[in-house]
Amino acid sequence: MSKVTKVIDSFYNSNIGKKLANPKATVATAAMIATVSNVSKDAVNCAYYTIQSLNNDRIPEDQRKFVAALDLSNGIMNVGVQLLMSFGIAELITSIFDNKIGKHKDFSDKAEIIEEKFKSLPEELKKKTTKEEFAKGYKKLVKKNRDLARLGFTVLTVNIAMQVLTKRIITPLVATPMASFFKEKFEKAEENSKAKENHKLKTNA
Repeated sequence: MSKVTKVIDSFYNSNIGKKLANPKATVATAAMIATVSNVSKDAVNCAYYTIQSLNNDRIPEDQRKFVAALDLSNGIMNVGVQLLMSFGIAELITSIFDNKIGKHKDFSDKAEIIEEKFKSLPEELKKKTTKEEFAKGYKKLVKKNRDLARLGFTVLTVNIAMQVLTKRIITPLVATPMASFFKEKFEKAEENSKAKENHKLKTNA
């Protein structure tokens, strides 16, 4: 598990990873980074905990396969649902932000807002700049703040949707019935393995 985690960390610390994490990145890129981070972590955890449960001597043998099956089911659901949710999520987040949060006056560069902000400046600052220069600088600042806020909102929304909605609501509803299916598969695989071993012993006898 630690080796896989190191590989993932290396990617995020690479030049490509740093470029993707740049504040100038798009909403789609931010959503992708959050999705890849969550899904890769859950995929690694799924494999690790499933294998660990199958070989954990502290779990009674008659319960071991079901516990492993439940770990596998949780992992599959967490990864699968998050990947499905990632399709179109960037467009949805952009729409929600622009129609709700983005309309707040702090993110507005309308003429009346700029006029109001300019009038609120101390007199000594008004003497050092014109309305046109102030308006130009204010528009740049508003755009930068809006872009950063949109990215922050994206990461927060993706994590809430994927981590809370997936792991606390959707996965628990499906994971247990799915675990029964995988438990049967584990048992059949064990039976087949024992049958092959017995056949081998009889052949060599």
